[in-house]
Amino acid sequence: MPASVNVDDFTAAQTPDFEAMRHRVIDGTPYQPFFGRRNDLDEHLALLRREFVGQPEIKFAHAAMTVLLRRKIATETVYRHYRSLWAEHADLLLEILDSRWLVSACDTISDQSDDPEEARAAILLTLFVNTVKLFETERLMEGPVRQPAAPLGQRRQLHDGLSSFMVGVGDMIANLLHRLDRTLTHTRLVDRIGRQLVSRTLASDTVFSRFGRRQSCHTWPPHLPVAPIRPRPAPPARAQGQMPPPPPPQYVLLNDTARLGGGFHLGTLYACHSIRSHLAARGLQEAGWANDLAGLRALLAQGPTPPQLLVLNGEGTLHHCAPRARALLEACRFGQSLGMKVAVLNTVWEANDDAMAALLRLADVVHVRDSRSLAALPPDFPARVTPDASIPIFREVARSGSFPAAVQAVAVMDNVVPEAAAALLRFAEAGALPYFAMPGGGAGPDPAGRFRPLRPGLAAAAADHRSDGGAGLGDGAVSRHDRRALRGAAGLCAPVEYRKDRGSAGRFRADGGMSAGR
Repeated sequence: MPASVNVDDFTAAQTPDFEAMRHRVIDGTPYQPFFGRRNDLDEHLALLRREFVGQPEIKFAHAAMTVLLRRKIATETVYRHYRSLWAEHADLLLEILDSRWLVSACDTISDQSDDPEEARAAILLTLFVNTVKLFETERLMEGPVRQPAAPLGQRRQLHDGLSSFMVGVGDMIANLLHRLDRTLTHTRLVDRIGRQLVSRTLASDTVFSRFGRRQSCHTWPPHLPVAPIRPRPAPPARAQGQMPPPPPPQYVLLNDTARLGGGFHLGTLYACHSIRSHLAARGLQEAGWANDLAGLRALLAQGPTPPQLLVLNGEGTLHHCAPRARALLEACRFGQSLGMKVAVLNTVWEANDDAMAALLRLADVVHVRDSRSLAALPPDFPARVTPDASIPIFREVARSGSFPAAVQAVAVMDNVVPEAAAALLRFAEAGALPYFAMPGGGAGPDPAGRFRPLRPGLAAAAADHRSDGGAGLGDGAVSRHDRRALRGAAGLCAPVEYRKDRGSAGRFRADGGMSAGR
């Protein structure tokens, strides 16, 4: 997205392309938090946009429409787009928006909803979170955190007939959460937002969690039950305009991992965004994307002739002769049969048989993303090593970004290997550490809620979402457009510079591969 923000994107009658924004990453000066208001709308949005650098563009779209609604700009149109955004992408927004922006969503619904009951529920959720915010603010104003005080031995009078909560034995919080769980549905938007807000308040360092650690009876769970955020069916691939033989040359991206399952994974989003950005910078135009042979056939059927290039984003897919890995290589062979050149980029290669290697050898360009993958190929295989395509974005954001202070000293992440995931979960439980279960992870959530994810939807989703996880230009005549397309794909694979003083996560070998373990 350009540095200057086009307000017309959100005020025009046509609904913005939120699906495309879901899969784009905002580039620019790394993260800077922005609060307050600028009178000049363009300046305000430009500053706000910097807060979302390195993140999906759809997060900024949500924030930008919030600003327009607060300023009463094209209110009817913008709110219609705002509800369309939530209707189509609630699965993602409930995961990636923090409590600040979820409260903002409640404020927006309270201001704009035509449903009085929905508006009332939204403002009560804002009241709940902001009351906790006020209490925690006063606590910070009191100076350095002192040793926890002993619970009151007896009830003390508060204002207007209220009495103090009996920490350790009182049942008020447990009863409150029971009523919230009974009242907040799993289907209505404001209730789904409410469950996230309450759960995050319970799981964070707030009065709820501090009192919860002292309870000897009438205990409460560290989050409300959250319905699994089921992966949203990916919309059908659509051509990006007409597909006659260019200029400019066109390509199809195969294995757009950011769209697999409809879930959210920052690494795959960065990888796909990086591949697209570098190909565009080299003059190649995307004709569309596909994640299997059927999708590729459907996409190619929309144009009179196929694009010049098929780019397979291998990522972590091509290993152990997995059925999906073989199917993707077969899709490459199909594209080649139609005259398309094939570039396999950003891929691992592990424990595959000779038949798989023979399919890979048909590609015109092969770049693996680590030295071990290169060593796993046959000795004479014409492949090159280029580190993971997501690294340049991660590196730039981590190198010069400014980030909020960590709210937890240690967090534990899931693993796709079940044995490793189980060991990580035991480690988290033993240390009372937050555990993040990812879609497709090995452990998944425990139905009894044995661990405390800071983002409960991640844990709930894991139970329902399981997924399997240059050389010469080839023989024969190569046209001018074919050469340009292949050079664009290979040019994407420029070695990533390693500088020790910039804190890279691993040490790059001279050949560009990672010498550190995976």
